[in-house]
Amino acid sequence: MDFEVDEFSSPLDSQVIVWKLELPHTSREQGAKTEGAMRIYTTQRDFVGLAPLVMDTEILNTAVLTGKKVLMPVRTVAVEEDGVVTDVSDYTDCSSTDEDILKVSDRCDYVFVNGKEMRGKLGMLVNFTYSYLSAQLELNVWIPRLPLQIELSDTELSQIKSWRVPIVTSKR
Repeated sequence: MDFEVDEFSSPLDSQVIVWKLELPHTSREQGAKTEGAMRIYTTQRDFVGLAPLVMDTEILNTAVLTGKKVLMPVRTVAVEEDGVVTDVSDYTDCSSTDEDILKVSDRCDYVFVNGKEMRGKLGMLVNFTYSYLSAQLELNVWIPRLPLQIELSDTELSQIKSWRVPIVTSKR
């Protein structure tokens, strides 16, 4: 069976095909009929692999200390059999395997922590899918142990070079 799509509206489309199977028998009344439907994913290219790409595989959750979101951009590419790479980030679905440790944006363009997390994890997985392809991104999520204790070897404070200290004169 061959199928052909006239127009692609996006790099990833799916079509529903309704089919009917009739088995031949000696009499018409005894012929078995089966109907069904299936979804076929169509692409303009023959992709063989999916890869979520990040600059680093470690994320330090300083958001629990500062209240500011820490994020790491993600791009997702699909690879064709001949090695051609195509950015499919805008058409990718994703999900975190544990939202209490690491979250993903709605558009799957970054992973982040926002300070509400209570623990980190080594080997944290994020799932990415595009059409019939899927891949996992593995990250190490680090979180400081609270309460934070800071120890200093030098107990004397010194002026930082090139910083100006305002001189306040008091009137007596």
